Amino acid sequence: MLGFLPTNMTITVTPKGELDRWGELTSGTPFSIPAFVTSNSDKQSISISSGDEVVYKSKILIFEKVIINEGDTISWTDALGITHSGTPLGIDVGTDLDGKFTYIRVVI
Repeated sequence: MLGFLPTNMTITVTPKGELDRWGELTSGTPFSIPAFVTSNSDKQSISISSGDEVVYKSKILIFEKVIINEGDTISWTDALGITHSGTPLGIDVGTDLDGKFTYIRVVI
């Protein structure tokens, strides 16, 4: 695993829930995990699944096996005390040459 890369923040993941009996979307139970968060200060863009180009806010590396879906909300507080949140634009699972899990990269 990538133990040489320190986790610099703790993120909170709030899973997307299901529709209740009134048709309102509920939230799942939030959980917190350590992660390495970098911001997009260069305003680079990426292509998303619809083919559109969007400017992403941050890239997050998670070194634990957790389930993160595109409808989930991820929030974190930076070193200046500013709270950021967003939903994933892209989720990639990284593996080593043996196919073993190493990280999850989430682009917000």
